[in-house]
Amino acid sequence: MRRREESPVTARHNWRLGFVWGGILAAMPLVDFSLRPQRGGLASYSYDIVREAPPHAAALAALLLLMNAAPVLVAVMLNGMDFRRSGFLPLVALANLAAVTGSLAGSSAMRDLAYVVLIAFVFSLSILATSLRDEGDELARGLLCGFSLCVAVVFLVVIADGNFSYGRLMGRSGPNYWGMNAMAGVMTSLAWRRVPVRLALMSVGLAMIVLCQSRGAMLSTTAGLTVVAGIILWNATPRRRWTLLFLGVAGLVLVGLFAHGIISDRLLLLSDKGRGIDSGGTGRFAAWVEAFRLFAAEPWLGVGYRKHEEMISAASSAHNAYLATLADTGLLGFLAYMTLMLGGWLLAVRRGLGGAEGATLAIAGLLTGYLVQGLVERMALNTGNALSLLVLYSVAFSYRRPAARPLSPRIPEKPIAGWA
Repeated sequence: MRRREESPVTARHNWRLGFVWGGILAAMPLVDFSLRPQRGGLASYSYDIVREAPPHAAALAALLLLMNAAPVLVAVMLNGMDFRRSGFLPLVALANLAAVTGSLAGSSAMRDLAYVVLIAFVFSLSILATSLRDEGDELARGLLCGFSLCVAVVFLVVIADGNFSYGRLMGRSGPNYWGMNAMAGVMTSLAWRRVPVRLALMSVGLAMIVLCQSRGAMLSTTAGLTVVAGIILWNATPRRRWTLLFLGVAGLVLVGLFAHGIISDRLLLLSDKGRGIDSGGTGRFAAWVEAFRLFAAEPWLGVGYRKHEEMISAASSAHNAYLATLADTGLLGFLAYMTLMLGGWLLAVRRGLGGAEGATLAIAGLLTGYLVQGLVERMALNTGNALSLLVLYSVAFSYRRPAARPLSPRIPEKPIAGWA
């Protein structure tokens, strides 16, 4: 394909296309929220109850997933392609697709076939997006900016709906569902260059996490922001580094001295009978044991992608991404998934330590949060929700190789003018 040079106009177009892409992803939780009935009064210890959406909700989600292709294909037409820019992503994606397909070998169910097709579609789209023949990462930054802004609007709608139960924002889909999306909203807001916009969007996401009382989201958000802070400190001048360290440690000491009771009892609910230390992970431990037994019975290929959910009785799922992957796709699938995720995370952190900012910092924080969230939730290699899709696309951009040399001397080094 003929080599094309990126101009400032194309860079702006790439950002706008990415922004539209992020908006499409953010529409998925909005559709899910709009079509589910409100969650009524539940027992104080029972939050693992799924309120089913109507059948056409799945069709709308599939339509939004297919719409992901539109901004990527337009970006391909504007920039051209060079598949060498995708690095090792095609090989890692193929390994994961093979693991999922192998776990479903012998199944003729249409749903199982749809799983394979959707995963292949998402990986194909990721490879196209990372093979663009452009100099910068404006498509990735636009994706993160678009998601963070649009999902913050969705959060405000959910909060205004006021679907609380036992003091916890349920949001019709469940508090942990919104907590995980809020974690992504906080991390992706780091892609914005304007500090006021970044802080405003982060505040909405953090408020959502607190209202949902989602401790998994609190843990994952803290982990992601810690990694981002570490990268910022690494790249700071010595004087600024010590100043930031002093302020951070002083802040933690003050919080520990004056707010430890509020954090442990009212925020983390560690003394609560149904959700505290003695609750067995709010019932998750029994699900972890069942998931591990399924893996032990089929250690190599697993019981089948997304099949463990039908075989355990302690909860709706394993509530652990790693045990769920082991049970569903076996050891081979687990190794493929961890290679995909840890490879992308290491590359993002490495680029961040090398001085990259914006999208790289946001991706490093997002992948950290997702990996930590996997300790208490099933979210792993999925295509049916906005968070997992956003993470898969972010992992893909981490694998993207930089151009061998600048494609055009006309590309500006300064940030693109505008409200982004």
